[in-house]
Amino acid sequence: MSLAPGTRIGAYEVIAELGVGGMGEVYRATDTNLKRAVAIKVLPPSVSSDPDRLARFQREAEVLAALNHPNIAAIYGVEKSGGIIALVMELVDGPTLADLIARGPIPINEALPLTRQIAEALEAAHERGIIHRDLKPANIKMRDDGTVKVLDFGLAKALDPSAPAVPTDATASPTITTPAMVTGVGMILGTAAYMSPEQAKGRPADKRSDIWAFGAVLYEMLTGARAFDGEDITDTIVAVMSREPEWTRLPADTPSSIHRLLRRALAKDRKRRLADIADARSEIDDANAPATLGGANATEIPRSRTPFWRRPVTLVMCSLLVGAAAAGAGVWLVMRHPASERPQVRRFPLAMPLTSLLLAGSGRNFAVSADGTRIVYVDASGLVVRRLDQPDPISLATGPDVRQPFFSPDGQWVGFFRGNTELRKVPAAGGASIALCQCVGGARGGAWLADGSIIFGTLNGGLQRVSEGGTQARATVPDEKRGEQGHYWPEALPGGRAVLFTVVPRGPIEGAEIAVLDLKTNERKLLLRGGTDGHYVQSGHLVYAVSGGLRAVPFDVDRLEVRGAPVPVLDGVVMSGTGAVAAAVTSQGTLVYAPGRAVGIQRRIVWVDRDGHEKPLDLEPRPYVVPRISPDGTRIAVYVADQANTDVEVYDLLRGTWLRLTFDPTPDIRPVWTADGRWVLFRSDMKGPGVYRKASDGSGSVELLTPVEGDGSPNSVTPDGKSLIFNTFTKGDPVSGRDLWIIDLDGKQKPRPLVAEPGEQGNGIVSPDGRWLAYSEENNGSIYVRPFPNVDQGRWEIATGGKWPLWSHDGRELFYVNGRALMSVGVEASGPTFRWTSAKKLFDARYSGFQGFTGPRNYDVTKDGRFLLIKDDEQTASSLVYVENWSEELKAKVPTK
Repeated sequence: MSLAPGTRIGAYEVIAELGVGGMGEVYRATDTNLKRAVAIKVLPPSVSSDPDRLARFQREAEVLAALNHPNIAAIYGVEKSGGIIALVMELVDGPTLADLIARGPIPINEALPLTRQIAEALEAAHERGIIHRDLKPANIKMRDDGTVKVLDFGLAKALDPSAPAVPTDATASPTITTPAMVTGVGMILGTAAYMSPEQAKGRPADKRSDIWAFGAVLYEMLTGARAFDGEDITDTIVAVMSREPEWTRLPADTPSSIHRLLRRALAKDRKRRLADIADARSEIDDANAPATLGGANATEIPRSRTPFWRRPVTLVMCSLLVGAAAAGAGVWLVMRHPASERPQVRRFPLAMPLTSLLLAGSGRNFAVSADGTRIVYVDASGLVVRRLDQPDPISLATGPDVRQPFFSPDGQWVGFFRGNTELRKVPAAGGASIALCQCVGGARGGAWLADGSIIFGTLNGGLQRVSEGGTQARATVPDEKRGEQGHYWPEALPGGRAVLFTVVPRGPIEGAEIAVLDLKTNERKLLLRGGTDGHYVQSGHLVYAVSGGLRAVPFDVDRLEVRGAPVPVLDGVVMSGTGAVAAAVTSQGTLVYAPGRAVGIQRRIVWVDRDGHEKPLDLEPRPYVVPRISPDGTRIAVYVADQANTDVEVYDLLRGTWLRLTFDPTPDIRPVWTADGRWVLFRSDMKGPGVYRKASDGSGSVELLTPVEGDGSPNSVTPDGKSLIFNTFTKGDPVSGRDLWIIDLDGKQKPRPLVAEPGEQGNGIVSPDGRWLAYSEENNGSIYVRPFPNVDQGRWEIATGGKWPLWSHDGRELFYVNGRALMSVGVEASGPTFRWTSAKKLFDARYSGFQGFTGPRNYDVTKDGRFLLIKDDEQTASSLVYVENWSEELKAKVPTK
């Protein structure tokens, strides 16, 4: 909507348009009552038509209007007229700081007075609990008298659709861009170069986020270059997350206090960042004092009588200013191009809070519709879908165990897996989900075919196909003679004739292959060696993943043949040790991916007490999984999910040394201690799927205890040390799913079912007194307790929406995880009936696997009640990047003719 000159909005008459930004259209207007010039910002329809957001905006505007400071552009009020909602603000004439920087670096003697005014504006706002959230040169203006005015204070929160309906804290607005709002297809708001690392990760912003932006602005003023920059938004985000500014660019006369200020303001860990903007003002004052530049003989910084922005400008500089003003809006807009023009490749970040849920080892937890207009992903609540032309997502399925979504060809349905073992579908517009079939062996990606059927991969099996009516059939069988473990991540080719898929070996993932299955002839053909997760693009390319990057090769879809040599096309994509890559490519050429470390997710091992106080172990970050404390409390067993070798290792807490227990090329995972601490049991495929054991001191050879079906693995050893409880699929019973079995460790009795019934029983563990079995039912997310060993004599549901039960060492408490919280129930079970108290939350935090992951328990507890947890290294968290018309880039890099 554009307002013509003369249009009236209440008492305000529009004079001219000043600009269009993501937070609304801005006009110069006249206040006909007070006869003064004002700026009015017309709110977008996404705000003005939403009663909840409009009410929140009104409340936020009232708070912002209370800011009364000479360096903050004032808010006069909110005007509502003729269906238009407008924010009335002080009109500030003069160039923006972006305009000034476009001419080149600002001399230190002029930059510091300007910067001090910016600091004073931030200080005044922070004292009232107001965070700017979008500080950048384009939001800072200079009046002719030298006064700095900071614009758009707090609007990033006021207009943020992700903010709570009733604001309780002026600092609590999680954003990934600024603000976190998509206002149309391809339009994303925010300026990545000034985003703090926590904002880029989708974390809440606080005053330290403003301090980061302040540091980035000051650096740019002094150098004429951005502190964090790149060829595109992706590169910029990567720079913010992982690179240091080029400190050598700072002018030679930069005072030491300003060097110190910049380094403290731009510390990536906000715990180490400058805590208060008042400290920045003090550093600036020190720099303005005499004898700060070069030792005892230094003199005061010389002053210039003519402000930098009022000096003559050449014609060339004028043209640069025009470009800088356009860029300063901070809006990344993908526009429609005339049919005669070649589509342009455009990148921008997506405002979605994806961190550890981005990739769950077995596959990515997001997908893009064929037309590129919708993203479905897993968040803290479950499965949601978001249209790029709408600000708010729609919930499709709730629960911590939803994963690996995929769209139907027409985008009307979303398929997904619950607990990796049940395939379901749900309307993309929202509604009840429908169960389609059980996925025996563990699901590894799904694809919708043109005839309505779905084909999905399995962990230790081939591709399975299920019709719309629910009839299930095997489509491929792994070739054991070639060392194939499973067939993963299928993708349908145009016309429904064939399916791409990944052949995953029993050895290192580097030996994976891309193959194609002809659905008419049922013949499979090898296409490429050394890659995973293939995608077809209509530009005539096959795109696949290798070592944390994407490669492309010309592909003849009619002959199902690769032609030519592969070419690297994108580096730095999040990828797990299983070969799953956090990238989705549509056949029409839209790419959505997560920039980050090439392989795996780096994690830390931490101690946490009952109040949530955390103390990390002094160990290097590695992809640790499933920590287990030895019975005497002196050692920790984990498996380390590296891509090259996934092995079980033991860390000695007393000596501070590591001992690697396994060395074979197959993944060795999910360790469990025996009761005497002499052995570590684990899951491996070294001689076929099974539970194996190795002496915990590293001596001797690996022994097979029992074969398992599917991704079965050890759960726990009974307190008397005699038996092992483990998972397996009951052979010949596809309905039962994963069950709990038991085996005597002395080998006198064969394995036998313990709890075998429909659903997914896992994480079985017996109480210290040997009387009760606790376990989780992963399909419905419940915690159950049964008598042990006579499990048929009772069953009690302790919690819903929970997973990972664990007894305290005295047996008086039962712990479990619910969402992001570690919960506890007291145990009062002296007779034949199990009794427990109401659940209470011990602490709430973001630990690895707490959400979006069922599988084995990812924590342990000591005798004195401390918890051992795994925490994702913050440097590995990643946002999504949307690339429109990526196929044009493929054509340029990988010609098909």
